Amino acid sequence: MDVEEARTDNTGRGRKNAYATADDFCAIFNRDTNSLYALALLLTGDPRTAERCFFSALSECTAAKGVFKRWTRSWTRIAIIKNAVRLTKPKFTANGSQAGNIAVKGLHATAAPILRLGAFDRFVFVLSVLDWYSVRDCAVLLKSTRQEVEFAKERAVQFVGAAAAHQLSPPAGQFGQRLAI
Repeated sequence: MDVEEARTDNTGRGRKNAYATADDFCAIFNRDTNSLYALALLLTGDPRTAERCFFSALSECTAAKGVFKRWTRSWTRIAIIKNAVRLTKPKFTANGSQAGNIAVKGLHATAAPILRLGAFDRFVFVLSVLDWYSVRDCAVLLKSTRQEVEFAKERAVQFVGAAAAHQLSPPAGQFGQRLAI
């Protein structure tokens, strides 16, 4: 039944079918497990916390009522983000402290600089750069000001960009040397 049929169905059945069920959310979590867990991991910066975040979001989504089926995918991502915020409690700091070298087995090397960002800067980078949330939406999700988000975004982009440039540059002394065979 499409949306138009749902509007014209006077039995109530159409309206009921327009809303997501627990099975619909389970299907999304099953199909998108890798991307949802990756989002949780990049936000929380810790595999155990990411796992808790993932399962808390799954539980919340399957208990949700009144969510349109066409919103299930975005609803699951928002649930991951809100749980990551709740578990991590990222707060803006003027110096943008770094988290250190967090090594996560099986994670692509390009994610390492993101995990080295402090929690607030990491959230801002993931949400605004990787997930394309607006500065305003990031500020709302992180319960902060737009100025804090803008400052953290600039700082995070510079840090990740510098780290990526360092990863891509050859070791010193390698330019112009012949490869030994």
